[in-house]
Amino acid sequence: MIAKYLSLLTLTVVTFGSFTAIAPAFAQSNGNTINQTDVYDGMGIGGQPTNRTRNSRSRIENSGGANVHNDIQIGVSDTCGRSKNTNNTEHTGSTGASVSVNVDVCNPIYSNPATNGR
Repeated sequence: MIAKYLSLLTLTVVTFGSFTAIAPAFAQSNGNTINQTDVYDGMGIGGQPTNRTRNSRSRIENSGGANVHNDIQIGVSDTCGRSKNTNNTEHTGSTGASVSVNVDVCNPIYSNPATNGR
């Protein structure tokens, strides 16, 4: 009777212990925050337009919600609206914002033929 009780107790401990060890492997990933920021300063590069393409990707494995991504691209130039930004984003396992801002002002030094190069 004691041998039967001990074997049952051993089986219970081994079984419970194996589930306890395996549980973290199947735990969901929660509470992650991914911040990705790209800033480009194209002011004073001689009025040459830039076409910037940025690929931003992240992946949260086994996500369980409450994962956030913030993806921001900012481009500043002085080519009178001729520069472009493209922000290709793919964030798997999270929710959030992907923002691309292009500030392209007219600099009279580059856009006015009378003052070109001065």
